[in-house]
Order: sequence, then structure tokens, then C-alpha cells
Amino acid sequence: MKQYKLSAVAIAVAALSVFEASAAGFQVTTHSATGVGRANAGEAVIADNASVLARNPAAITRFDSQQLSLGANLVDPSTNVTNISSTFGPIADQKDVTQTTLVPNIYFVQPVNDRLSVGLAAFSNFGTSSEFSDEFNNSAMGFAGLVGGKTKITTYNANASIAYKITDGLSLGLGVNLVRGEGEITRKIGGEQPVDMLTFKGDGWATGLDAGLMYEVNENHRFGLSYRQGIKMNASGEGVAVHELAGPIALSELTLNLPDIAEFSGFHQVSDAFAVHYSVQWTKWSEFEKLTFKSDLGDVDRDYGWQDAYRYAIGGTYTISPKWTARAGIALDNSPIPAEKRVISIPCSDRVWYSAGVSYQISEKGSLDFGLTFISSEKVDVYEPLNEQLAFSAQTQTDALIYGIQYSRSF
Repeated sequence: MKQYKLSAVAIAVAALSVFEASAAGFQVTTHSATGVGRANAGEAVIADNASVLARNPAAITRFDSQQLSLGANLVDPSTNVTNISSTFGPIADQKDVTQTTLVPNIYFVQPVNDRLSVGLAAFSNFGTSSEFSDEFNNSAMGFAGLVGGKTKITTYNANASIAYKITDGLSLGLGVNLVRGEGEITRKIGGEQPVDMLTFKGDGWATGLDAGLMYEVNENHRFGLSYRQGIKMNASGEGVAVHELAGPIALSELTLNLPDIAEFSGFHQVSDAFAVHYSVQWTKWSEFEKLTFKSDLGDVDRDYGWQDAYRYAIGGTYTISPKWTARAGIALDNSPIPAEKRVISIPCSDRVWYSAGVSYQISEKGSLDFGLTFISSEKVDVYEPLNEQLAFSAQTQTDALIYGIQYSRSF
């Protein structure tokens, strides 16, 4: 420790292993099984069930009866960190450092009259769960635990929406979001007697708005545009960071900025049986400029320098019979992390979605939906210096499977 001094600021460099296999950065885009089955292509305007509440409140004016959708998506990532090296020499490859995560959701839409509709929803927009092995954390004289460790960050979104059809073609929608965030972070120097260099566990609440519009050219062609406001999340809790001069200092709060999200979608019924749909999504990851811990000695910041990112998706839906509908899609999801800003604990890179799904009409008013997505990401090189004397390098790659199931019913 005397030779390799690590200040609280240096610890914060490795403070957040933000990763969610279903989207770039740590964004969650798996809001429904139908979306999983079409790579989220057209999600802001298709409105084939109540889950459209997660993407565009304006589109709920398409329903003329009560709608309920509930389901869950299982995100099963496989993240491998290979060719790892440090100032002290090579480190063993790490397999499957990310966690399998269940992402539930529920949506309800109530038409008030021919023009006005309201809706309630519960889902998640951001989340991550990763944990490096003791073998890794104990490597490089125990200093690898500063770039590995454990991270779990989740947001829960409760969304109330209202939409009004201004004309036969144009609808506007507005939503209010109550967001709960929970976080747990551990960084340590490993070895026979591990030393916790950073620990924090906390939670907090925040509010934000979302808005959207939908324009229906006719029954077969429509467009949607939506916007979700970024929020500042303050998680109060307890933690400790080790300062090179002051020793252990108490942490009381973690602050991070969640980004704005905008999406444009189109839907075109090109024949009685076949429809094409697409989306372009923009996420303002440049708002995620830093992570801040409040301590007894003042704020401890970690600057990220991420950039805005785009996601492009196109898909198709084919009606096989009155009972069965099939869908598929492909998407390109760009990473918001510039090459020079990559860190080992954030295995995020450009990725491609390959998706397929089916719906089965189990009754006149009820249906079951199933979706499957395979995500393939680019293998990227990472160089991560903690200070002038200690640095790590590696290659990271993540593939993932997402399984979705959903029940939808009209009343």
C-alpha cells in the first residue's frame, strides 16, 4: 500500500461496473415478450398490447377496451474477460462475470371515451448485475479487486400516463414516472486478508416525465415519436472508501444522471398477412458524465466521458392464422463508450440483436406471447490505468440470450 498509493478518487475510477446485456451502457430495453420477439422494432407505435406504455403513451388511444399485459423477460448474458494483464503480469481469464436477471413488467390501459385514454405501468429502464470471482480479485497482488468486485444497480419505474386523440390521425400522450433506484458496490484489495477499499449500499427515489405523439396516416400506416426525460438519481445509504491520507472515510450518498431517451417508430401493414415495422432510438449518454459519492471530506467524482448512442431496428410480423402470429427482427445497438474510456468492469461494445417470437390466441380476448433474442457483441480491447504505477489490460466480449413470456387480455 505504501508503494502503490490509492486515493479515494483513484478508487472511484473503478467504482461502477455498469452493464446490462440487453442494451448498450446499462439501459434495459426488454419491456415485453412481443418486443423481445421483434428486436424492439416499431415499439413506439405498434400498440398490439398494453406494453406500448413503456415506449409511447400517445399510442394507447388505439385501444377501444381495457387492456392488461403482464410478463417477464429473462436476460442470460455470457461475459468473458480474456487476455488479462496487469503491471504485475498476466491474470487468468474470467468467464461469465455477469448475472442472469429476471425483468418483470405489468401494464394496464383504460379508455375513458373515444378520445381519451389513461394507463398504468411498472417496468425497469436501467439495471446491471456483475460479480468477479475471488480468483480474479486476488490476482495482481490483490489489486485486480479494484477493477472487478461486485456491482448491482437496478431502477424500478412506476408510470402513469394519459393520452388524447386530437384529430382522427393525431394523438398526444404524457406520462409521469416515479423511479426507485437501488445500488450495491464493492471494491477491494484481495489476498489472504482482503481490505475493502470501497463499499456502498443505498437506495433513493426520483421523478420524471415522458411524452409522445402518434400520427395515423390510415389504418395500415402510422408513425410514433416519444421522449423520456433523464433524471438525477440520489441514492442515500452507507459506505466507506479508503483515502491515502485520511484512511477510511464514510460515504453517505451516490449520485448519477440517467439519460434522456427518444425514439421514432413506423408501422406499415403491406398486405393482409404481413407488416413491416422499424425504430430509431437515441439515448443521451453524454448526460451520464460522472458518478459522485458524498463523503465526510466532500464529493468524490468519477468522470466517464460517454457519448450519445443510437439503436436501429427493423422487423416483420406475419399472421399465420387466426390463432398464430409470428414475428422477427434485427437491431444494431451502438455502444456509448469511446475506446479510450473503456474499463474492464464495463464489457460494453457494439452489438447486434437477432430476434424471433410468436403469439398464440388462447381465447377471443386473451393471448400468450413468446420471444427469443440472441445478442452478439464485438470483442474489444481495454486498457485501464488506475494511477501512474498500476494499470490493467484485457479483451472483453458479451453474448446473451433473452427469453420473454407475456399474457395479454382485453376486457
